[in-house]
Amino acid sequence: MKAIPLFFLLISIGSNAQSLTQLSHTIKQLDNSLVKKDTATLDLILHERVSVTHSNGLTEDKSKMIENTASSFIRYSEIDQQAEAQYVKLSDESYIAYRHVNVKGIYDIYDFEVNLRLMEVWVWEGNRWQLIGRQSLELTKN
Repeated sequence: MKAIPLFFLLISIGSNAQSLTQLSHTIKQLDNSLVKKDTATLDLILHERVSVTHSNGLTEDKSKMIENTASSFIRYSEIDQQAEAQYVKLSDESYIAYRHVNVKGIYDIYDFEVNLRLMEVWVWEGNRWQLIGRQSLELTKN
């Protein structure tokens, strides 16, 4: 009898690890799609009700984020994740990812380079991970 609960626990741990591997891959796809202006991939990754707040206070929904990515309004030349993301499991279908990234690019006509701490909320929907919320905070040097 004791073998059955252990079996289910091992399945749960295995599927959780695979789920985090898929999520980690999707996060890399998100960063790459922003740099490469790949709006088709961005459209798949962003949830219909996504809300993204940048460190400068700019808040975008899905359509505005795709529009700004496609235009020259925001151009990312580099998004470099500094360490492994830290994950908080909310449910089998949702995680919070905490990330530390360095970002370089052009905002409107201004060059920028920022060191950011990101909090992203991801949900498993439509047989894929989708970003539903993102808040970024600029880290300043002391």
